[in-house]
Amino acid sequence: MDNPAAHDRGLSLTSRAEHGGCTVAVLSGELDITSAPALREQFLGLLSPAASRLIIDLSAAGYTDASGVAVLVGTARRARLLDPAPGPAAGLPAGACPGLGAMS
Repeated sequence: MDNPAAHDRGLSLTSRAEHGGCTVAVLSGELDITSAPALREQFLGLLSPAASRLIIDLSAAGYTDASGVAVLVGTARRARLLDPAPGPAAGLPAGACPGLGAMS
């Protein structure tokens, strides 16, 4: 199921729930100082104790500045607070999100 989120000056975020409590968020467009505040709020809205595993697909993002990177880092920190035993730093363990296909 796709759930479109707000569009902010060239940035689009869509999200979908996957099996195993994972959420995949796909960004397209530019993640910069003008879109970062709204995106931060959207990411926080996707996180909850029951859904703390968020996969962010940046393959369609054309540009990210320092404020965009700060949003990504802050979202990762918040997700870790909700899930104190996440997968290894290199990625989630095999089977952490059953049914999630390889991203290309």
